[in-house]
Amino acid sequence: MGKADALLAALILPVSTLAAGAHAATADAAFVGHYYLSGVMETGSELLLRPDGTFAWYISYGAVDQSAEGTWLRDGDAVVLTARQPDRSAPLFALGGVDVWDADAENRLLGRLHDDAIAAWEERCGSAAEAVTAVVAPLVDDAAATAPVEAPAPKADPAPAPGCAPSDAPTEPADASTLPPDRWQGGIAIAVFAEQNGERIGVSRVTATLTYADGAVAKVETRRGWAFLPRKAGSRAIRLDLSAGFAEGRDTSLPLPPTEQGVIRIALDARQVIPPAFTTLRLRIDGKALIPDAFGRGRYTRPSE
Repeated sequence: MGKADALLAALILPVSTLAAGAHAATADAAFVGHYYLSGVMETGSELLLRPDGTFAWYISYGAVDQSAEGTWLRDGDAVVLTARQPDRSAPLFALGGVDVWDADAENRLLGRLHDDAIAAWEERCGSAAEAVTAVVAPLVDDAAATAPVEAPAPKADPAPAPGCAPSDAPTEPADASTLPPDRWQGGIAIAVFAEQNGERIGVSRVTATLTYADGAVAKVETRRGWAFLPRKAGSRAIRLDLSAGFAEGRDTSLPLPPTEQGVIRIALDARQVIPPAFTTLRLRIDGKALIPDAFGRGRYTRPSE
């Protein structure tokens, strides 16, 4: 767990046990509104209490963002938020569609191939491609400190291994939009994305297994949301199986329209793998402010107050 995760956990995780009395209360119109957290350094948080008894909550601490939605009500001297829990009865992965292979897909493929080529070149050549010889100043004692010292001649850089000169590094690929489509490599791309806090995020480490009409099987893993398989001329993919180590037991098998080339768009329901930040959060009423005692500090207020 990183520093930001640990600090955020200290702020929000203890409130999951605070669920007292929520069943006997109702929403109070006096507390409807948009609240902002103050008094907690380097932390941004907002709370929206709607008239229909639902809420939206968000917190950002360092590189960590978390959110929750659900219902709220007043229970004596507190406003109680109860987060909606994810519905795990629905499939984790859903087919968003199959798009035609276009210049964007080709550029992503070429970029991935270039990244892999650069990594392989650097691994093979090591430091030879960027060899730099350090020149160390000679040591002198105090008595001779005033005497002129002749610095040694710099050593010549060693000759790089065959194929490891900087000029041998893989070159940037051409922009696919400048090439005719018949010169594209093409293939099948699998794009796995999730919506989180209003952003579309590419999901890595999803294992995708394509089954073709001729019985052939090909497996690949996503990186930053994308995975690529070469085109199999005359053979069409008809099924996609998806699994992920971060969601064990949630493997999904999706039938495909027969696909020889294209971009298979997959939506991952992030709410099923990223639980809400709390189960129940109790906010103590202090005048018109709401105090998250479980945080140890801070208060939620509306701008006009």
